[in-house]
Amino acid sequence: MLFSEKLIYLQQIANVSNKELAAALSVDPSFVSRMRNQRKKPPNNIRHIKNMSECFAKKCTTDYQLSALAEIMGDAHIKLITKNDSLERLIYEWLFNGTKSSADNIGRFLQDMELVSSEAVAKTLFPLIERQNHKIN
Repeated sequence: MLFSEKLIYLQQIANVSNKELAAALSVDPSFVSRMRNQRKKPPNNIRHIKNMSECFAKKCTTDYQLSALAEIMGDAHIKLITKNDSLERLIYEWLFNGTKSSADNIGRFLQDMELVSSEAVAKTLFPLIERQNHKIN
């Protein structure tokens, strides 16, 4: 999900206007509008994302809003959160994940691949290949 889509979704669920979010960020409402319309990249300023998260966490208090967030973010435990700072942290992480570049994602993938030993791969793949070869012959 693109950052702009996340932003639009959060604004709708939290019922936060561009003007209200802009005030929380100390920016012009057109800045928020440009992010929503993908004419502006997600903010590099981590403080902006933190302030966004804080604003949305304060506004998302009903069971409906928390359930909607849990569904879109894939965090079922959101509904159990009672402190705004915990919800703020989850929203921050969800938004921040959308700001990482493809290079960051590729780097994380390569790091994950390093954790998989060649022995483990061999134990998994070779039996599958052998079974496939027996079916063909």
